[in-house]
Amino acid sequence: MTTKIEQTRLYQIFSQRLISSTIVPSNMLALFNQLRERLEAEGKYIVAVFPEYTPHDWVDHISNLFSLADRILGSNLFERLNSAELTLLVFGLVAHDWGMAVSESELAALKDGGEVCSSSFVLLPGEPQSALRYVALADETGVPLDVAWREYLRETSGLRSGARLRNFLEQFSSVFSEAVAKIAEGHTLNTSDIRDPSRYPISMSVFGESVNLAAIATYVRIVDLLDIGEDRTPYALWRFISPKDRVSKMHWDRHRALSPISVKQGDIFRRIVITGSTSDPHTYAAIADLQSWVDVQFEESINTLRTSNSIYDIDLDSRIGWTIHAVGFEPLVLRFELDRNRILQLLSDELYDRDPLVFVRELLQNSVDAIDAREAILRGECASLKGEIDILISTGTEGLRLEWKDNGIGMDEKILKSFFCQVGQSWYQSREAKRLKGFDAISQFGIGFLSCFSVSDQIEIETRRDPNISENRSGLLINIPSRSSHFSVLKVSDIPIGTSVRMMINSTHSKYFSASALCNAIVRISRFVRHRIKIHVDGQVLHAGYLSEENTAGLFDGDIVTHIKGSAAKIIYKNTDIIDIKIGNIGELYSGYYRAIFPRDPSNVEESIDYKSWILAGEKVVLNDVLISNEESMFLKGIQVGAVSPGVRLRDYVETFLTHSKWISPSLLLNLVEPSLVAINLSRSAINLKSEELRLTIQSDIAKKLAASIFGGLGQGPEKDAQLLGGLACFGGIPTEVLSYLLPPEEIPILVLGSNRGLHWRRLGDFTCGDEFLEAPFEIEYAWGNQYGSKSIEISQDFQWGGHDVLVTKLSSMKHPWLSYALIIAHKVITRLGWQPTTIYPVTPPSEEQLPLICRKWMPIAAAQTTNENINNLSIFSAWDSDAPQLVKFPDIFNHYAAFGSRYWNLSNKKIKAISNVLNELRRQFSDGVLSDAAMRKYQYLTSHDFYGYIVPSRLSNTTVALLLPNNLLDLANENGLSIEYRLEESDFYPGTIGEYRNPYHYPLKSWVSSERVFGGTWPLSDA
Repeated sequence: MTTKIEQTRLYQIFSQRLISSTIVPSNMLALFNQLRERLEAEGKYIVAVFPEYTPHDWVDHISNLFSLADRILGSNLFERLNSAELTLLVFGLVAHDWGMAVSESELAALKDGGEVCSSSFVLLPGEPQSALRYVALADETGVPLDVAWREYLRETSGLRSGARLRNFLEQFSSVFSEAVAKIAEGHTLNTSDIRDPSRYPISMSVFGESVNLAAIATYVRIVDLLDIGEDRTPYALWRFISPKDRVSKMHWDRHRALSPISVKQGDIFRRIVITGSTSDPHTYAAIADLQSWVDVQFEESINTLRTSNSIYDIDLDSRIGWTIHAVGFEPLVLRFELDRNRILQLLSDELYDRDPLVFVRELLQNSVDAIDAREAILRGECASLKGEIDILISTGTEGLRLEWKDNGIGMDEKILKSFFCQVGQSWYQSREAKRLKGFDAISQFGIGFLSCFSVSDQIEIETRRDPNISENRSGLLINIPSRSSHFSVLKVSDIPIGTSVRMMINSTHSKYFSASALCNAIVRISRFVRHRIKIHVDGQVLHAGYLSEENTAGLFDGDIVTHIKGSAAKIIYKNTDIIDIKIGNIGELYSGYYRAIFPRDPSNVEESIDYKSWILAGEKVVLNDVLISNEESMFLKGIQVGAVSPGVRLRDYVETFLTHSKWISPSLLLNLVEPSLVAINLSRSAINLKSEELRLTIQSDIAKKLAASIFGGLGQGPEKDAQLLGGLACFGGIPTEVLSYLLPPEEIPILVLGSNRGLHWRRLGDFTCGDEFLEAPFEIEYAWGNQYGSKSIEISQDFQWGGHDVLVTKLSSMKHPWLSYALIIAHKVITRLGWQPTTIYPVTPPSEEQLPLICRKWMPIAAAQTTNENINNLSIFSAWDSDAPQLVKFPDIFNHYAAFGSRYWNLSNKKIKAISNVLNELRRQFSDGVLSDAAMRKYQYLTSHDFYGYIVPSRLSNTTVALLLPNNLLDLANENGLSIEYRLEESDFYPGTIGEYRNPYHYPLKSWVSSERVFGGTWPLSDA
């Protein structure tokens, strides 16, 4: 008999807490009962869709979880949780399997895309296409359709539960609904997902209280995991269903063989105990599989809780006690097992095989973590520690001898047994370590020390635990003959607190590096370590580490430019400055140094036509003739991430903070003091920041200090500011997104083509003071780059432009390599402020042209919406192809046309609206991968240059890109169920805009300068 939830301690404490709570809304209990009634009513659908599955309905599974929660989690935990956390736990337990309840009408809607009556049914993103694709693929492999549909619903049940809970609870509270939905989804995710703070935060505000969402999701996961006893499969229900399916029968049999779980108190932790018996060898083997899976899931879940705040720990042993009796047969359970020695070899050799010196970094990380942990302990005792790392390297006939000492926290027997010997277990990720204030460990995986065996066959360790944290006052002398051998451990006294590692790097391994190479590697990768590092190398003593804020010598190795041949280096030094900048501060989240080569006068720097050289003050420099010494490295707690051996190029990825042009790349050394800020791989060769905000903060810090150091700083007028911002991107590697925030929006420099003024720089605030502005014809970008690339901007006043002042959004020039970056920055600011191109505005062309030039009219979103109710459709092709036509409104004189060349489509045109919607949906299906393989290939072909050639969408277009491309895509859409009758025809285009393609690169800009007609005015010509 299952216990009704009202009789459980969890429900009683929950309901009592709601009565007395001033935090949780008073109608929460009524909401819970509403949800409960819905689940009770819809639970029957689980049995209907999954007739032979073990029970997931309310009576036989959901209510049983509350009784299990009492036994597993306990009243003490319920009392420690705050009201919001307790409420989330109850809602998560009751609704986590809601996604399994799928009615016949809902299933039909997935199968044929029809309507559903149930208000609780919510389609997942991409459904029903993703469901149909899943089933179709299963059908191709011979899986029966009914089985395929059940498997699809089972695999998506967690996401479906989350979607339904968001839908059901959204009107009550969006934050609460999101939290409950994530808890429901969490029971089908990997534990690594639950540990990801970006997905499951440990501090989330719900009803004004701080909630540990990761812990609550883990509780639901544990309780659901352990509902495996015979009380889940009552005999009467088992006899009634009598499962025929082999897999279902196996699940029923193994559950019926297990008694309900019990919890026993041990010496330190409580322990889950599971007993059972069976007379069937198949069931016995199935239980063994279940045991293996449950053990891993349970241990990972318990470890998740132990790395959190101690109030969330449930004091359970991470090992479950299983006792399964075989009745009438002798059990022999076999499966594929791992070769322990081979796995250790893979971890110690293969993982780091491209970098023989990587063990140096692992030893350094261990020492830094150990010292930092001891410092944190002593701070609690109002004491301090001067961290010291001593390294002895000596060369002998047998090879290199290495002794590595630190005065860190050390080890005792408990740490040795429970963590050091357990591959994959790190004490620094334990609950005990997590309790240390101000301590953030680099160590995560518990495998780094194995890298020492990639260079040494035998290792000796001498260690003693800090007595402030260990009851054992003696030290340990540990000898490890090989990575697969048992340790010999001897208790010793009178050794200092800390750890000493001794190894012999024999000649077989030391052929890859010498004593000096080993020393140089230590010095290089420890440049930001804040502890004192002393290296004894064959009688010489060297110091490493970053000992003070003033100690910057040696951070960058040698000169940044080294002369190879010719006079290239001399020319660079004569015309540039080397800028060194300190970023951040020691002891804060980040610190580091940036170095770049900047031209003293950007107007004297040109990019050569061969794309391989630069012109500095009239002198040519081929950068291939110069050895550039630059480095972009990231450090964690002072230790460099990535390759250790010089010249090693790993295929993995260390996040970069700078962008690179064809100019000399800048250098950056960045140290992060909190490893929890990053995601890192096993070999510590790939690293990414978890916080986008921190990345932008670091880049902004570099940009602000760099801007103040060159060209006299910002605020010298729009043209000088444009040179500075563009130069920061072109020569300094600063991302344009970051630079777009360096000035107030109204002070951002923009390039304007003005009547009788040509191209000139202005402030954005002076130009966008109204509710609309015009953009220059796009042809200027191409024609200028082709014919005027080496001329000065100032001569552009020779243009016979006589119309409104118009914004130039794109322009590039080898004479001014910084120019395109400055315009990108301006464009980012304009679009971020909410301006959008809404309408085409025709203006008179030069005398040689018959068709009008086209300017785009920009308006703020709010103003644009008053004139165009379909403004959101302006971005309808944002995910299509870069050559897709632009959707804008046409002026009245053009409004009866659907298109103007291949570049502009009339948003107000009925045919264009329908075509755009269908093509956008086709693109979405392509992106989601729901088209057939043949359709995917055809779409790729049609939207590639293989089909329509290397052309630029233009107001003068050939029929291939203007007519054949969209019509062929419409045919493909029809073939894939997106029915549409419309096709583009030649009569839909403004006369003369298709049939004869003119490449914008070849527009006669010189004739524009010498045009007899002042162009840019209102179209049509007043004298036409």
